[in-house]
Amino acid sequence: MAQQRQRAASRIHRRYQVRFRGGHQAILGFTGDLSERGLQIQTRQPYVKGSRLVIDLHTPAGVLQLTGVVRRVDPHGLRDFMMGIELIHPDLLYIGFVRSLRNPAREDSSPGG
Repeated sequence: MAQQRQRAASRIHRRYQVRFRGGHQAILGFTGDLSERGLQIQTRQPYVKGSRLVIDLHTPAGVLQLTGVVRRVDPHGLRDFMMGIELIHPDLLYIGFVRSLRNPAREDSSPGG
């Protein structure tokens, strides 16, 4: 139970556009929440659990390219799904971006800054 509370506390709810692909076609979605180790993607076209994705996360500072694995797929509303993505080797720009959302006064932890 304490571990679930800790995981929930480390997540930041923000909506950013993403484009993701597991093959050739890029699919549009939006983030539900972000953490240093993963993110949720809301979409109408989910991939199956275990799929490896390349994700372009559109932030105010630019696009961050991430690689992750679909760990969960849950219905969200009438037509959408939420995919839980575990990132494979999250890079320092992404980690800095997530930390900057948690501590907005710290400008030095934003991507490219």
